[in-house]
Amino acid sequence: MNYTTHAEMTVEVEYSHQPAEPDVNCAGGVEIESVTFCGMDILAGLSGGSVKDLELEILEHLAGQREAYDEEKAEARMDQRRYTA
Repeated sequence: MNYTTHAEMTVEVEYSHQPAEPDVNCAGGVEIESVTFCGMDILAGLSGGSVKDLELEILEHLAGQREAYDEEKAEARMDQRRYTA
């Protein structure tokens, strides 16, 4: 007998992102609007756990992008300080 417990596939995910806004008590988050595989939207067929996993992966990706942006901005400020000093 052959059991598949985990399969990975490349999908296209469309989502909306609301950043956290603590000053207005908004926690923020991600809402997945569609998950497309081979031209078909498969979101309705995904388990709640799979959707949560995708949401977490998106949030981690966005956090990584934000971190990279912040580091790049900090480096640019340091370079500017070196040239003006």
